[in-house]
Amino acid sequence: MQPQTITIKNTKTNAHRTFRVKVVAKGSLTGSTIVELMTGPDNELSYTGFAFIQPTQDGERLKIWHSKANFAKYQQILEHALGLKKHAFESLEVHASKNCRHCNRKLTTPESIAKGVGPECEKIHGLH
Repeated sequence: MQPQTITIKNTKTNAHRTFRVKVVAKGSLTGSTIVELMTGPDNELSYTGFAFIQPTQDGERLKIWHSKANFAKYQQILEHALGLKKHAFESLEVHASKNCRHCNRKLTTPESIAKGVGPECEKIHGLH
């Protein structure tokens, strides 16, 4: 399974966060599905894992493990965005990340995802 990257935007504040869901390929967590938050500038490498997606009798659930930061605030938002549980969120948009049509870099801001091009390529190719 390829990692799934999603960006969730709050339409009231225009703030957004990018998350990656992936299955661990090697090590002690091999086969586990983990959720990571983008915590730095690199769209491919700057992620911090903070939760597992675990199977339950009723489907799946998000289990937060990271206690050093307040990742619990993302739990309901992610459960809703990933289809694990239904929550009433009127002000959220979920965007599946895609790659820039010019340079193939991963796009993680809602505006770049909608345009299909990142800010550097937009400047280089005069697309703004």
